[in-house]
Amino acid sequence: MKRIFFTSIFISLFVLVFSQKVSIQAHVFDRATKKTMPFVGVMLSVGDSLVKGGMSDGKGVFILEGVEIGVYTLTTSFVGYESDVKTLNISGKNKAINLGPIYLQEDAELLDDIEIIAQESQMKFEVDKKVFSVDQNISSAGGSVSEVLENVPSVEVDPEGNISLRSSTNVEVWINGKPSGLTEDNRAQILEQMPAGSIQSVEIITNPSAKYSPEGTAGIINLVLKKDRKAGYFGNATAGIILPSESNVGETAGLNFNFNKGKVDAYLNIGFRNWSHIHEGVTDRYYFSGADTVSAVFQDKYYTHIRQGVNGRFGFNYHMNDKHSIGIAGFGLLGIGINEELVSYDIRDSLNAIESKYSRDIYETGYRNSGNATLDHSWSIDKKGSQLLTSLSYSFFEIGRDANYLQTIQEGLGTALDQVQNLDASNNSWQFKSDLTKNFSENSKFETGVDLKKRLRYSYSDGANKIGETYVDVPTLFNSFSYGEQIYAYYASYGSKINELRLMGGLRGEYTLISTETKSSSDIDFLEKEDYQLYPSAFLAYNITKKDEIQLNYTRRIDRPRGRRLNSFHDYSDSTNISYGNPYLKPEFTSAYELNYLKTYGKNDQHMLSSSLYYRFTDNEIERIRFEDNGVLNTTYMNVTQSESSGLELISKNSIAKFLNLTTTLDFFYYYLQPSSFDISSTQTVLVEGNESFSWKARIISNFLLSKTFSAQITGRYSSPKAVVQGTSLARYRLDLGIRKSFFDKTVNASLSVRDVFNTRKRITETADIDFSQYEEFSFVGPQATFTITYNFGNGEKKKEKKQNDMNGEDVEDF
Repeated sequence: MKRIFFTSIFISLFVLVFSQKVSIQAHVFDRATKKTMPFVGVMLSVGDSLVKGGMSDGKGVFILEGVEIGVYTLTTSFVGYESDVKTLNISGKNKAINLGPIYLQEDAELLDDIEIIAQESQMKFEVDKKVFSVDQNISSAGGSVSEVLENVPSVEVDPEGNISLRSSTNVEVWINGKPSGLTEDNRAQILEQMPAGSIQSVEIITNPSAKYSPEGTAGIINLVLKKDRKAGYFGNATAGIILPSESNVGETAGLNFNFNKGKVDAYLNIGFRNWSHIHEGVTDRYYFSGADTVSAVFQDKYYTHIRQGVNGRFGFNYHMNDKHSIGIAGFGLLGIGINEELVSYDIRDSLNAIESKYSRDIYETGYRNSGNATLDHSWSIDKKGSQLLTSLSYSFFEIGRDANYLQTIQEGLGTALDQVQNLDASNNSWQFKSDLTKNFSENSKFETGVDLKKRLRYSYSDGANKIGETYVDVPTLFNSFSYGEQIYAYYASYGSKINELRLMGGLRGEYTLISTETKSSSDIDFLEKEDYQLYPSAFLAYNITKKDEIQLNYTRRIDRPRGRRLNSFHDYSDSTNISYGNPYLKPEFTSAYELNYLKTYGKNDQHMLSSSLYYRFTDNEIERIRFEDNGVLNTTYMNVTQSESSGLELISKNSIAKFLNLTTTLDFFYYYLQPSSFDISSTQTVLVEGNESFSWKARIISNFLLSKTFSAQITGRYSSPKAVVQGTSLARYRLDLGIRKSFFDKTVNASLSVRDVFNTRKRITETADIDFSQYEEFSFVGPQATFTITYNFGNGEKKKEKKQNDMNGEDVEDF
């Protein structure tokens, strides 16, 4: 009886163990681009017998349910890629097996035999950002990163290089997910020196989560630099010429080299740009007393800017094992420049008679150097995707400038002047960041981390007037300014998915300590401020269908004044318009709301539409304010008041035919600024009237695939007039063209681009106050053409190294 009893138990356990079924899950990626791969075929087999089959979903994830205990071969395959083959030994210890990421490598030999005539999508949408691929942008080939950004939806770059996002200049520009030393004082010059060929994609994050810094009330523009991972070595070399109108021919060159094998990834990029461009400007200014014109100032400006820069980027990553990797990366820019300006002044009295007529010849030489270095460590905690990322980075930026001002009187009153001014400035910052992501399941995630920053800025300037044969110091031109900043931040967020609904909420806390010191010939001004703020964020997304998604989010953000906005030094380079900063500025805070709708439609999903309805409320808005004082225009910064802005942004991607696709952006924007007033002195108050406007922008990028080796691009844009503080910015429009031709099996590519074909690129503003009115125009002279040749090289090894081999030489993973 006992024997029968124990025999029954043994048989029951045997049946229980060997009849247990498990599920197998994995996430498929392209090894080179790291992008998910939808609709990839999956086969689970024993010998030549198929046990189960399936396909990855639209997000690249596949799940095989009901797999019994045993030894299987798992094959993941897609046309044009090498198949990934794994041997799985399933023992039944786990009911759910997550293989983690599976990377598929392009099969170069197979792709050589397949003729694919199609254009890569230039945009895609993720939960918290929009990603725009720009490495195939023809109209900016051979140009700078600033020219790349001009073709990205939602982004605008004015003729001076200032960047705005959805009509707001309060935006952060990052490189590879880090600020990397870019500030409002230097980013226009740095991005103008960086070559367009170094950029893979641009990420637009209008409402960042608690994980990101809340800097930049309009959001974050993240520049993702090129870095491919393929076995072996590969790269390219570029050379080109820049042909601006009425200026010298410029040159551009670059070398990109990547080496990846086994546990090592490494890359090195070097670029060179030498170019010049010409600007013209006109300023007409009238001063009033009541209804009468007291005086008028007319200026004509002609600028020649010469720039030369060398940039370099490097990176090295070592994958110690499946869980840990360490890396070091950095980039640097060395730039020199020459500015030559001729400004003519015509000053009239109330009867339009000439009071003074003179000119100023300005000659500046200088340098701009910057760099960033980052040491990071990555720890993959488990197969659910949990990880800990830790990094330490250092950034610097330094500038030096020597200027000579030669003022010559042609008619009327005035003083001849021969003056020199010198400026040296530096910006050094450290950042330590640690981010923990814990995935409890496929549908549940917790993120937390710390972010510590320390920044020190310093600038020194002085000047002297030539008297006789010697230069005598001018005390009013002396200024020393230092700025210290410490930010201690922590954050936590939790995300969950319930069926088709995704939720994420987060909270970030920041303690800030800021100190400024301004020294002049007559005064020392020291200020110290400390502050603690909380920045909540909330995100909601719902998949109506597989092709329709709606998103709703909210964040609170900050814009901290720095640099020239705080420095109270008075700049007299234009004696009729003195500019200076305000050390008493407060940060501005913005609450941002956004409702997005994403839809793909058409055969093979060749059409995509993104619509975004957004609203921003800003308190303590920082703006440039102008006022008249003793016949001279003063320009400074003030916390004006509160503002509201709302808009509807539409981005459409349409494949009209195999040879044509369009990316269209429409932005309808309403802006309202409340009235405010400022006491400049005990006897003078500046009144800023309320202002509002409804404006719109349109941009169309047309890509033509004329053959598998010949493509073209046409980009047109228009911006309607819009309200600014104390005035209006008038309409802007322009057209760019580009063509690209490939030779020798795409080993050599030639590109020709022409920017501003009809010479319409200009900025015109009209401003006014009770005491003055001003018309100001700034423009480029003529179109600019760039011709570039790129040579691609490398061996592109296709074999993968095996981690663990069985007797047949196949990968074996035990579960």
